[in-house]
Amino acid sequence: MGDLSVDALLEKHRKGMERLAAIDRTLIGGTADLASRQTALAQDALHEAASTLQSLAQGKFRTDALTKQAELSMRAIENALSHLRAVTEAVTGIAPEAKKDSSSEP
Repeated sequence: MGDLSVDALLEKHRKGMERLAAIDRTLIGGTADLASRQTALAQDALHEAASTLQSLAQGKFRTDALTKQAELSMRAIENALSHLRAVTEAVTGIAPEAKKDSSSEP
């Protein structure tokens, strides 16, 4: 067995810490990108809802067209919420229901 080299041990530790820091930077960048996408999806859904309401207020929709538009808007909002839920689960690693259940435990 060779001698224990403190310098070599510290160097390996430093390199490991540098790799961890690089991984952290990548994760932070990915999280920021996901948050940006979530914001864009929410803004799109709200813009669509506002546009629909504005058209309704101006009398641009017939009843059947309004019903169809409402259905499409609801589907778009449900899809956006589903995506946001999936992204949140991916980032946190915990499903929202699991969080709620664990927070209600004594």
